Amino acid sequence: MSSLNPFLIRSLVQTVYAVHVQCTGDVLIPS
Repeated sequence: MSSLNPFLIRSLVQTVYAVHVQCTGDVLIPS
């Protein structure tokens, strides 16, 4: 896995963010 798929990375980030929002209720968008 020398090169990561940008789409996969984006999906992973969105998933982690969704879990973060559900757990903390914090809806601040990370920049």
